[in-house]
Amino acid sequence: MVETTLKHRANLKVQRPARPSNISDGLSGWMDGTDTFVPGPHWHDHESAIRSAIGEYDRNLRGVAGYRSPDFALMKAMMWTENDPGDVTWNSRPMHIGNSGDGGLRDLLKPEGAGTVIIPPQWQNGLAARASSNPQDNIRAGIGYVLSIASQSDMRTVIAPGAPIFEVEAAKGDTLDKIAKIYGSTTDHLRRLNGSSLLRPHQRVKVQKARVERVILSWKNIDKYLLQQKYNTKTLTHYPEKIQYILDYIRLYP
Repeated sequence: MVETTLKHRANLKVQRPARPSNISDGLSGWMDGTDTFVPGPHWHDHESAIRSAIGEYDRNLRGVAGYRSPDFALMKAMMWTENDPGDVTWNSRPMHIGNSGDGGLRDLLKPEGAGTVIIPPQWQNGLAARASSNPQDNIRAGIGYVLSIASQSDMRTVIAPGAPIFEVEAAKGDTLDKIAKIYGSTTDHLRRLNGSSLLRPHQRVKVQKARVERVILSWKNIDKYLLQQKYNTKTLTHYPEKIQYILDYIRLYP
């Protein structure tokens, strides 16, 4: 594969990004390795999958306060920092999420976690299995995990859309918790509606359908430093510099 890439590059007038002075041997070696593939026949691999995943997240998270679409170039740069065409997982796990010992996919899919809001409903079943072997689903999971670590969320009471407020009569022994379970609401919401947790027999109790679910409250800025701290878990050195090197290549060869 490398030989084929080098033959392809021999017919090109290749431009390379500028390198910082006094870089470490490790970073210089990584850049040398990247130079053997960029530009080349694999440079545009998985781009359509990245764009498609971003579009699907945009549709799913439309209307969520503060949501901003992930930057395509940054997601591609992250993929090339995590992986390259010389790795055997390039066509199965290009984002390197779901690798053995990696907890990122588990965190994304944990019950009641941020992923329950971020991942489109049609992906919920089966993504855990597919993300480790299907490149499109691996990219979906990778970008989803980026969004999950950028989100700030909490469990909140959410009122059912258009749900009316109605009244019921409390019987002896009734509690707000019991009434909430019967009518599909939450104890906290009924307490706010009625101003108290104490009920008397024959009391008129205000009720409105509601449920507790995870709600995204705000977002961190998604940049190469967030990816270094959260996606990479600090195991790869010079992570921001590597992402920047790929971003510079993207500007040269869009």
